[in-house]
Amino acid sequence: MTRIEPVSPDRMTAEQKAVADDIIESRGSVRGPFPIMLHNPGLASASQRLGGYARFDSKIEPRLLEFAVAIVGRFWGAHVEWVSHSRLAREAGIDGAVLKAVEDGRRPDFAHDDEAAIHDFLTALLNKTKIDDATYAKCLETLGERGLIDLMAMITHYTIVSMTLNTFRVAVPEDQTPPFGPGRAGGAAPVSGESRGAARLGPLKREDMNDEQARAYDEVAAKGGRLGGPNGIFIRVPELFALNQAVGNYLRAAHLGPRLRQLAMIVAVRRWNGAYAWGAQARDALKAGISREVVDAVNERRTPALIDADDRAIHAAAVELADTGSLTDAAYQAAQAQLGHNRLLDLVATVGFYTGVCLTVNVFEVEPRPEFEIRLAP
Repeated sequence: MTRIEPVSPDRMTAEQKAVADDIIESRGSVRGPFPIMLHNPGLASASQRLGGYARFDSKIEPRLLEFAVAIVGRFWGAHVEWVSHSRLAREAGIDGAVLKAVEDGRRPDFAHDDEAAIHDFLTALLNKTKIDDATYAKCLETLGERGLIDLMAMITHYTIVSMTLNTFRVAVPEDQTPPFGPGRAGGAAPVSGESRGAARLGPLKREDMNDEQARAYDEVAAKGGRLGGPNGIFIRVPELFALNQAVGNYLRAAHLGPRLRQLAMIVAVRRWNGAYAWGAQARDALKAGISREVVDAVNERRTPALIDADDRAIHAAAVELADTGSLTDAAYQAAQAQLGHNRLLDLVATVGFYTGVCLTVNVFEVEPRPEFEIRLAP
């Protein structure tokens, strides 16, 4: 049973109705996580535009794209995502036996090298938070530079989607039986470490950009926007750069407020071992009023001593979300009671988005800046 009621069309505000109309124009109907996200229409709008790019403007061919989405859904134990995209993957040409193996948590016997490259890249990255050179090279050869960037955008979007579907218990169609989950088993975080060497796909320098890239870069720079980390990769695709900025901008201006947002961010980036993201977000956490003792405790995987009830609720829920992609009934009830559904929605999106940020900077081995004072602990 869905934990909060979707926004019904007859009770939508003008802003919600405008976003719903955009979703219907793009996707045909308001479904999946969007009936829940519409409680926060800014979140629904930013997420649907990033998702529209990931689904409909990606340079990845449909067979591999739908297979990749299904793998992400399976990793997070997201019923609706798996049921929908495993069907689309089968219709696009992925063999049913391959999908059954993924559903069962086994590596399939592949007849096609490109499917194996996508599967092995995603399962290694999601389970280890980093990727070895050989696996990276195979995926890059399969998709090309643009396709690999699009793949990272897909992971970010469908991680947000999966966590939303799981947290709010969005149900599969009545004629379907959930095959697993919701959520993943979780467990101890993988061993972290700094990047091994130079970036695999270095941030694009301003002087090396074409006119379209330079315009997009300058527009964000003029507004004081974020240009480092994954943005230095995404600027190669200006449309994706702008969409990624929009999601981040929404989250930075949304219901959580600076301190709670930064607490959720550092929990997520610590769990997903993003060395660049940790340096940036730990710095901003201090600026937002989070104590160095709390930042150090998160970095060392300890539970910090938090006095404020909102802080405790954010930390507890973010830890569980980052690890499992879901909240148990007890964790959900505690978070909902303290935060309310608007802040909880934004918390879920924040953890999902910054999980994707970490995975992106890890894949392309973006180095932390020298001025980042607090480094990711081993």
